[in-house]
Amino acid sequence: MTFQNFQLYSNRYLTKKYLKSKWCEYLMRKHLDENSDLFHLADHPVSKSFTFRHFNMIHINSWRWLCNWRYRDFLMELVFSDKKGIDFGGALGTIGGNTVIVDNVSIHLKIDDIDNNSLDYIFTSHTLEHISNLAETLIKLYNKLKKGGIIYIVVPSYTCKRWRVDAMNSHVWNFSLEDNIFTRIDEKVKNAGFKINKAEYTWDDSIVIFGEKL
Repeated sequence: MTFQNFQLYSNRYLTKKYLKSKWCEYLMRKHLDENSDLFHLADHPVSKSFTFRHFNMIHINSWRWLCNWRYRDFLMELVFSDKKGIDFGGALGTIGGNTVIVDNVSIHLKIDDIDNNSLDYIFTSHTLEHISNLAETLIKLYNKLKKGGIIYIVVPSYTCKRWRVDAMNSHVWNFSLEDNIFTRIDEKVKNAGFKINKAEYTWDDSIVIFGEKL
């Protein structure tokens, strides 16, 4: 299956009906122990849950992350609506729905191809940690949104040691929500102009941020 055909297949498969189905819920929870630490699953990739979701369920793209699954109702209202939005960095695993992939992969639009003040929402998952000119990129994303537009960000937390810059050579940032030796992603987002409505550590050693353009 070609890269483009894979994306088309995934988008057809990832319907709101499927994502709300008992079968999908069963697959997401299949290897979760009631007493398991859902936050630190990503730091232990040998765990059955992480391995199953990330290698056996790659066809569900960004929904395989438990943090996105946690906020699935919120995300579905965005991506399965008539709102205009993009998946920034979604070439290797889009959120699907009506989002348009914006990525540096040649078959997709680039961020500079998007008109300013034209988007209702931006979704970006596990992408910003790869971008060296982060402040400039966040300002660009801010400018692409309409007033009242929403940005939903997922980035890896510094708590996952195997995702840190010294261990993952494609990562250029270690993100935190604390005043410590790592980069405060919430402050970076706020400095770009966004109002932060939520910023928290969440499942799969991730950080989730909901921002809004005022």
